[in-house]
Amino acid sequence: MFLGTTVSQLAGTAKTICIIGDSLYRQRKPAIDAGAMLVLAHGTDAEAETYEIANVAPDKRATFRITLKNNSEVDTEVAAEGERFSLFLNATSNPDGAKVYIDGAPVSTNPTYWIKPGEPVTKTLEIERGTVDDYLLTIGLFAYDCFKTSATMDLAVHFLPVSTTYR
Repeated sequence: MFLGTTVSQLAGTAKTICIIGDSLYRQRKPAIDAGAMLVLAHGTDAEAETYEIANVAPDKRATFRITLKNNSEVDTEVAAEGERFSLFLNATSNPDGAKVYIDGAPVSTNPTYWIKPGEPVTKTLEIERGTVDDYLLTIGLFAYDCFKTSATMDLAVHFLPVSTTYR
């Protein structure tokens, strides 16, 4: 089995097998013997209450409520601790410079969260107008221990045009 190999489709969510090598495994469980491996069936999901917001004033932010989920199948000790996940903005989906915030902090910092299986985390994501009126941004969530395990969602925002008074 290879690191990051997708093994099955379960209830609509892809699971990825990640083999965590000796050193990382010992960081999590210091008493383990050298050479041990941990096999994790990682799964992640990210969803929003709505995926499109229209008619946003150009000087305001569009506000989304997003839910981040850990759908991993892990041993009980790791499950109790949760897993580290990072949120990111796909830069190629934002060529026109919209500013994206998660709970008030710029997403450009790739914030990380510990998420336990079965205990989703809800966050506020805001998008501020850049140089154009319409955006389709890709937001992603990936398992920190297994970068091939990720979920993405596209969020669309339609800002009203900036108006100018002519005299």
